[in-house]
Amino acid sequence: MGCALPGSGGDDDPTPTPTPTATPTATPTATPTETPTVTPTEGPTPEPPDFLGEPFRLEVPLLPPGPEGQMRAFWVENANPGMYTPEQIDELVEHVVLANGNTIIAQMRRHGDAMFNRSVEPRFVVDGLAPASAFDPLAYLLERAHASNITVHAWLVVTVVCPDSGEYQKGHPQHVCTDHGPGHDPADVWTTAEYDGRQVGHLDPGHPGTMNYMTMLVADLLQNYPALDGLHFDFIRYGGSTFGYNEVSLQRFREAYGLPDDVRPEPDDDAWSQWRRDQMTELMRRLYLQAKAVKPTIQVSIAAISWGDSGTGGPDDWSNSQPTRMSFRTGVVGCNRGLSTLPCRCITSRAILPFGVIGMMHGWPGTAIPCSIDRLLRAWGRGLIRRLA
Repeated sequence: MGCALPGSGGDDDPTPTPTPTATPTATPTATPTETPTVTPTEGPTPEPPDFLGEPFRLEVPLLPPGPEGQMRAFWVENANPGMYTPEQIDELVEHVVLANGNTIIAQMRRHGDAMFNRSVEPRFVVDGLAPASAFDPLAYLLERAHASNITVHAWLVVTVVCPDSGEYQKGHPQHVCTDHGPGHDPADVWTTAEYDGRQVGHLDPGHPGTMNYMTMLVADLLQNYPALDGLHFDFIRYGGSTFGYNEVSLQRFREAYGLPDDVRPEPDDDAWSQWRRDQMTELMRRLYLQAKAVKPTIQVSIAAISWGDSGTGGPDDWSNSQPTRMSFRTGVVGCNRGLSTLPCRCITSRAILPFGVIGMMHGWPGTAIPCSIDRLLRAWGRGLIRRLA
């Protein structure tokens, strides 16, 4: 559960940003207890799939009703048609019913925008989307899905608001980056930066403005759409170990550790790494509490990535896992502290072939979901893959 499909604008890039080298290390005066450095255990190299033989036809039988409380969910991304018109939503709900699904996790926030009409953020813009005067995608989806006993969770990409690709509503008066994105006065910039100073269009939870803004959005969404059954927070993490250098967050870190104003900690500095993890955990906590304050029955899930090694102790060694070290995602902490009602673990990959996905699963058994499965199905349908061993 809990992963963004390729092209969704969320957690679809498993490649962390490399850490710079040959730079001085800033040592804080109150460094927390250090974790010994260990070498991740290497797993066996998976065999590549055999693509020979007859074309494979995927048969999906209609399953009997599952046990009470079972979630059979479909993620629906908004980068492609599927929720752009009432007719598309009718078809979507029909397909979920035929597949014996009971939940739709629909992408409603991509890059600081809203695929619903009642929002403080600008309405999502894409070719083919019916005008707001005639259509509210979320309201209509809730109506149609609930009529078929299907629950609806709003999938929200949290931190990515003004990506380098330019796929956002630049200059829109309601877009968060217009007043608080890269290029503004440092005190007003809510987005993050890398170690080398490059500005990045991802909200940084180390800035109080980000915390307040995102909790406000959650409250606004649930107040305007009280019929929502759940919230799914995607890309609630940093983009890599070199991210998190928002000037306000840096200054708060220096003050917390009694460091001079000119100290710029290394990306792998223990105290600085823990600081960033703490900011992300605090953001998760606030979003969860805000959601529960508005609607106590709301379900909350997070896209807890599991690419890379899982730590030398296996799946339970999350504190030494690559997602924790490189993106400061503390999904296990969130689940353990009750910040998610639906603990999720997910693998994402840009690759169309399953070899890379299978390799990424090593060390995360049981609940990992290869999110590139949609691409595999397309490849099967087009005859690009003959047989999956």
